Amino acid sequence: MSEPTSTNNADKDIYILSSDTLCGTTIDQVIKDGWNDRHPLFLYQKKQKKQKEILLLKGMIREGIPPILRCAVWVSSIMYTCNPQKSKEYSFDYRTVGNTQLVNRVWETVVQQMFPDESDFRQASPPNFGNTDHFQYQIGNISDEGKQGLAHVLCGIEQFVGLEFCPLLPPLCATFLRYMPAPYAFYALREMSHNSSNYFPITQLEHYGWCHAFANILKRLHPQTAASMEQNGSLTPEGLDPIFRHFFLPILPYDCVLKILDIYTLEGHKVIFRFGVALLCMFIKGYTGELITTSDQWWRSLREYSHSRTFRFDILCKKAYGYHGNRIRKRLRFPRRRILDLIIKFEQDRAESKMEFESIDTPQQPLGLLENDGIVLAKEATNRANLAKWLTPSLRLTKLDLVFSTNTHGRTLDLFYRHVKGCKQSILLCQVLNNNSIIGVFASQEWTQSSHVYGDGECFLFRLDPDPQCWKWKVDPSLSLEDEDSIDSSDSPERKNNKSIALMEQFMVGRENFISMGGNDEGGCGFRLNEDLTKGESYRAKGFENDPLPLLNSFDVGVVEVYQLARAIDGKTAQQVIAESFQQTI
Repeated sequence: MSEPTSTNNADKDIYILSSDTLCGTTIDQVIKDGWNDRHPLFLYQKKQKKQKEILLLKGMIREGIPPILRCAVWVSSIMYTCNPQKSKEYSFDYRTVGNTQLVNRVWETVVQQMFPDESDFRQASPPNFGNTDHFQYQIGNISDEGKQGLAHVLCGIEQFVGLEFCPLLPPLCATFLRYMPAPYAFYALREMSHNSSNYFPITQLEHYGWCHAFANILKRLHPQTAASMEQNGSLTPEGLDPIFRHFFLPILPYDCVLKILDIYTLEGHKVIFRFGVALLCMFIKGYTGELITTSDQWWRSLREYSHSRTFRFDILCKKAYGYHGNRIRKRLRFPRRRILDLIIKFEQDRAESKMEFESIDTPQQPLGLLENDGIVLAKEATNRANLAKWLTPSLRLTKLDLVFSTNTHGRTLDLFYRHVKGCKQSILLCQVLNNNSIIGVFASQEWTQSSHVYGDGECFLFRLDPDPQCWKWKVDPSLSLEDEDSIDSSDSPERKNNKSIALMEQFMVGRENFISMGGNDEGGCGFRLNEDLTKGESYRAKGFENDPLPLLNSFDVGVVEVYQLARAIDGKTAQQVIAESFQQTI
């Protein structure tokens, strides 16, 4: 064991240390063997073979992060997961004191805009994001300063990200503040919110989809456990509140919740599903009490088990990442992330078709423009209002930042790739000369030249003018979503099913001579542009089920523009805020 070295702002390699903003308690200062309080994060033994850093990180985190390093590792893990287009060094630098001023500068700007008067700052009330229960649970005695910090961070997410529904946010925020100052908690939660599909549902429909997906997986892996829960009402979206609204806090010891959160910040939403299924399986296997008839009784009994001497977190972790089943029934692997996301999307689509959500038809505010120079296709406010309506709620308060235009930068794919590099999410607009329509796509990942298909189900196709319409991606309900380890026969129904899934998942393709989104059995694309951005085509694509976007299959291309979505703080992008913060230190 070792004691952490005291931090010095002059040493940019030293990591930020955890602090309890919520309750004001002292954080355990001991750093376990193998960990370090400065770069590199892990101390390798001479005879130990050095692994790939990310694999080593996953393994070490599953063993538990030293409390004093939780702030540093949590925020860098979140930055790594949310910024796949960046180098790992970019994300890992957030562990260090060198980025502290950057984070504080963003938070100061947020606080100044939210609370113009001292009374606003003192009297801030936290939004509940659809989590109407008290979320203090077993996280300790919250101080008055802690309550105020919790309110400020949640208000910041509400006002600067635009979320109204996200039940997991309050308990996550409260737990973060046990180890983070408010600026870091806000910074981390903002990143998670802008990449919500990796971490939590942000609409009521998504929440129902996640809960039904969990029930779907439990029925496949442990049908008897699922049947018991269905009988007592604990497998409904409301019955699953201890997991999907409260992040295990009402049912697990607090130190176990922290260990799950350690893993969750790096590996994302699959952790909730894996540990939820494993916990239920372990509980029911050893349960010998009376018949459970209600949801409250189920979770109360599970809590008693998890707080007993027989419960071991290391066994829970092994179960979460192991196989399911027994010698009699086939051993099943937990669905891989790709299949898990398909199941979630499938259940979300099914919930949307069956549920009667109250429709509130209010006009959507247009996306803002960071600058107006050179903009052609996004200048019209009606077009930007439609784009805002189609985006996920966490992106509706962003501004359009023009990064590529054929009018300014030229008309080749090489120039296109060069200028969109680093744009994690972007909107491409295309003028069709044949009928003067405006069509486009939303790309959930960076456009890059690759031999692989990339992107995910957040991508969508649209037509802005005439007759604005958006085609979101949906899972074909006829497909099987089983996750088989191996399929031998090339003619087997399983292999043909996998081919159909692969075609349906042809989200983004970037080659030397074209870019496209969506595909079909005949080789057509939902949207495609050629190498010099002069010719395009649009056909019905699997998953999107779109009409030809410009009402033509082949067309001539006019102006092409690409916009990144900038999170504006006081009229500045995050990059500008960062640059200014460093200029002030010189």
